[in-house]
Amino acid sequence: DINEIVWETDGELRFTYLSPRFRDVVGFGPAEMLGRTPFDLAPPGERQRLMPLIAAAIAARGAFEVPDMAVVRRDGTPADVEISGRVVRDAAGQAAGYRGIARDVGERRRAEEALRRANDELEERVRQRTAELQEANASLESSVQKRTAELASAVRALQAEIAERKRAEQRMTVSLEEKEV
Repeated sequence: DINEIVWETDGELRFTYLSPRFRDVVGFGPAEMLGRTPFDLAPPGERQRLMPLIAAAIAARGAFEVPDMAVVRRDGTPADVEISGRVVRDAAGQAAGYRGIARDVGERRRAEEALRRANDELEERVRQRTAELQEANASLESSVQKRTAELASAVRALQAEIAERKRAEQRMTVSLEEKEV
């Protein structure tokens, strides 16, 4: 990948090779960094944070990955890089240095952060809309219950009127029959 920096160090982690892409990412020319370590580019405390992780990974597998190393560019701005490497052995099988690649992951991190913010915003909008819908639903349920009660009352009144009319009709029928007899 042309966006990757190829690097090589000696056993003390001093750069012995850096690909030209290094300049694009950190602003220093590869030759300027030969003999220096990756930690010369790191903010204070980064070496103490990463060395135990790298040492443990190398001891276990002969390789390491650092998904989030902070570096400071020549202009003082921060950059996030992802580094992976492995031990380079000499003819006798002894560790002679390390070789690997590094990637500028700042753009990816910014995209991930933008996606996270957009997701958070969307979740908040969903929460708000859900609350609005729950409120509207409660209002509709109340309205339906009120109308249902009104209709039930009207039905009872109509049933009472129908019953009263039937009784009146029966009384009239009885009264007419009595007159005919």
